[in-house]
Amino acid sequence: MKKLFLASAVSALFAAATTVLAQARPGGAPTLDKVLEASGISVSGYIDAGYTHADRNIEAMAAVGPAPRVFDNQNNSFGLHQLGVTISKQPKAGFGGLVNFTTGKDAPVLNSLNPNDPPASQFDLTQAYAQYARGKLTLIAGKFVTLHSTEVIASTGNTNISRSILFGSVPFTHTGVRGSWALNDQVSFYAGLNNGWDQLTDQNRPKTVELGASLNPVKPLTVMLSAYSGKESFLPNGNAVPQGTRTWAWNI
Repeated sequence: MKKLFLASAVSALFAAATTVLAQARPGGAPTLDKVLEASGISVSGYIDAGYTHADRNIEAMAAVGPAPRVFDNQNNSFGLHQLGVTISKQPKAGFGGLVNFTTGKDAPVLNSLNPNDPPASQFDLTQAYAQYARGKLTLIAGKFVTLHSTEVIASTGNTNISRSILFGSVPFTHTGVRGSWALNDQVSFYAGLNNGWDQLTDQNRPKTVELGASLNPVKPLTVMLSAYSGKESFLPNGNAVPQGTRTWAWNI
């Protein structure tokens, strides 16, 4: 099902590119970058590789419980942490979408809970959603990253080379719907409904509600408020969590 969803999203994104090629002048040979630019499609990627050194036996700690940090959890090793690729078409008005996948050592940590996935897969469909924008309102439906945490999955979006311990204590992604309302350049509001923490398929009937607000009073400062409320039966690592879980975050 996930592969079908990915294929459908990619096909929709490249439909405009096919139209541009069909309308190209006879004898013309437009380059791929020109075709993508004319179609409004953006393709980007990055590679994150490094060496992890630890004075303590992190691997032994992870064997008996949660690792101190979710990504750099090997004792002394070179590693390809992430190879990430994003294909998107996100116009200011109308329909669009985004597909983002991650492969590498970090991918098994990101894998959403899905019984059909192979264990510890080195490939993760991190985001795949359709989008509709009109005026100040933007709606997305599919799989997308969480509102929680200042740190993010993509290595290029973080100040430090590693993530904090708290990064592993919040969701990575959600599957559902989300709406955002840009009141102005400084204030935006978010609301959504999803399957819960890192789940493609919900493990129970109730849904999780998300609310958020982004404040940017001055250019260097952004304050993000977010809250999730919903029932969770267990997390992707198999640990049980209390029913009626509520999580709140305040990020600066």
